[in-house]
Amino acid sequence: MRHFYEQLAEVLQQEPVVLATITTVQGSVPREVGAKMIVCADGRLIGTIGGGAGEAVVQQRALTVLQSGTKQFVEIDLSGAPDRETQGICGGKMQVWLERWAGAEAQTLVAQILNSLGLGGAAIVTPFDSAKSPYLMPNDFHTIRATDHALIEPLVPPPTLVIMGAGHVAIPLAQIAQLAGFEIVVIDD
Repeated sequence: MRHFYEQLAEVLQQEPVVLATITTVQGSVPREVGAKMIVCADGRLIGTIGGGAGEAVVQQRALTVLQSGTKQFVEIDLSGAPDRETQGICGGKMQVWLERWAGAEAQTLVAQILNSLGLGGAAIVTPFDSAKSPYLMPNDFHTIRATDHALIEPLVPPPTLVIMGAGHVAIPLAQIAQLAGFEIVVIDD
């Protein structure tokens, strides 16, 4: 999570982007609620909401949101039902919130998110209202909650893996753990 927000902070210094966030899922889908993807003006993607044709639909709609600034939901139908236009055959559906992030306000929020990730105890609230912006609030829970009005995501520091000994197994273990999102501590004399 930290790496994603670091990338978001870096891109926001150069250009506005659209943040695509999965808000609800039903049935079998490739990613979970809270999965995020950044869509840049040139179509470049950072992160993923599952890939394939569904992600391509979100990418195209995000480029429209980038121009208009109008926040919106996109429903991705992965049911494979023969009577519907679908974007895949995973078996489920997901709803994705598209929101333009730009300027000093967005940069400040990302800096606050990164600070909170180091401390824990906060959540980012994404209102599903075109007049409201995302914000941080105090938090004492550790699961994502979606309501009809907002997505509330706890900003929990990544788990720490302590590796005892810096032998030949420690290097690939640390590399794999880093890919999985762990903070890594190696203890060796």
